[in-house]
Amino acid sequence: MSLRDRLALSGLRDRLEGLRLRDRLTRSGPRDRRAGSGLRDRCTGTRVREGATPREGLARLRPGDRPAPVTPRSGAPATMSARPVDRAWPALPLSALGVATLVALVGVAAAPQPSETDRIADTVKDFAAAVQEQRGEDACALLTPAGRQAVTARLGTLGCAATIRSFGFGIDPGVLRVARVAGVQIVGDRATIPRAQLIVPGGKPFGRTIALERVDGEWRIATVT
Repeated sequence: MSLRDRLALSGLRDRLEGLRLRDRLTRSGPRDRRAGSGLRDRCTGTRVREGATPREGLARLRPGDRPAPVTPRSGAPATMSARPVDRAWPALPLSALGVATLVALVGVAAAPQPSETDRIADTVKDFAAAVQEQRGEDACALLTPAGRQAVTARLGTLGCAATIRSFGFGIDPGVLRVARVAGVQIVGDRATIPRAQLIVPGGKPFGRTIALERVDGEWRIATVT
């Protein structure tokens, strides 16, 4: 075979291989496009007609469209809903505060209120403690205006507080401080503790009668005789 015949045969073979390759590519092209379209469908969630190219699938995707999130188990769209406990949690502090306030109000209302006899006895004990501790201002504050004037009139040169602080009140404040008020006679804004109703430790009476008056809603000592 001559050189010319060999070159012609080689060219024929190359042309035949080119035709076969072209035919193979032509037959595999639509399948590749469909596979690409299916992949785009799974990624974007949009429906693309069968046989459409990936470019056509992208054209159908509207701006702002995003694939729906899926849960790892079921594949359904992931949704988050507040549980009843979560929704009620912000209201718990307010509810607890309301309950605490209600309990405090009920406790105050249920607490026993001191009687007039108890309030009078407290005034007497507080006055005796102030005299014993030489707290003249506090002792004078527990006297009526007439009682303070009577204390000042003893010397005439010292005020009520200075007189009590220096000279006392003419009673044994230590004994009066622990005395028990057994009974009080109350008439309007005036009260009297009879000497027989003011009992000292040991069961004996204190031996003095204490007269009190209500001043601005508080009991104050007028005289001790």
